[in-house]
Amino acid sequence: MKFLVKATIPVETGNRLVAQPEEFFGLIQQILADVRPEAFYFALADGQRNNYFIVDVQDGSELPRIAEPFWQAMNAHVEAIPVMDQADIEKSMAVIQEIAPKYAR
Repeated sequence: MKFLVKATIPVETGNRLVAQPEEFFGLIQQILADVRPEAFYFALADGQRNNYFIVDVQDGSELPRIAEPFWQAMNAHVEAIPVMDQADIEKSMAVIQEIAPKYAR
């Protein structure tokens, strides 16, 4: 199952981390090696530093492997949103066609 994960670094923590850029980027690389995302993006949103990435997990018990590094190292707020890729959407069409008419108003 794929998740879109957003890890928001608080401004104060981020400021402290980027004061040592080599250490900060080394920490990011270490976390990414452990999290193993399919894709990773860094962005500014809502005035804070945000990391967005896609991970594929087999079981919900893997979520601590994804979130803990950001919580422990960066005091980050972490959100994990289940998402579907194109293949998942195609597989779900039969269910949608069955369920949607039942609830459509």
